[in-house]
Amino acid sequence: MAGEMAFKLVVVFFLLWAITLLTGKKEISQLTPLDFFTSLVLSELAGEAIYDDKVKLYHMLLAFGLWTFLTVLFEKLTIRFVKFGYAAEGKACLLIDDGRGNRKLMKRNNVDFKQLLG
Repeated sequence: MAGEMAFKLVVVFFLLWAITLLTGKKEISQLTPLDFFTSLVLSELAGEAIYDDKVKLYHMLLAFGLWTFLTVLFEKLTIRFVKFGYAAEGKACLLIDDGRGNRKLMKRNNVDFKQLLG
């Protein structure tokens, strides 16, 4: 029991490390909403895989492999199809131009001056 859990934990560690390398994210500031969602789902998958005796190693590998494939595919689609990327991840906008805040864009994006200062 403990040996299997430890083995699964080691496998999950290296799977998450490989997924991070594959997606190329180095800093939290680079995370998109999809990346955040992916990290939540992967943590749930990892927790279930490690602590549930009914989850076999091949189930875990299949789940991680499929999730990684879907994540990479989604990221490639957002790069290839710009409008899809805007819909999926949002569009960047310039809130400060020449040292002045654009109140119209700030209001549209629900951003106030306190958030810009922080």
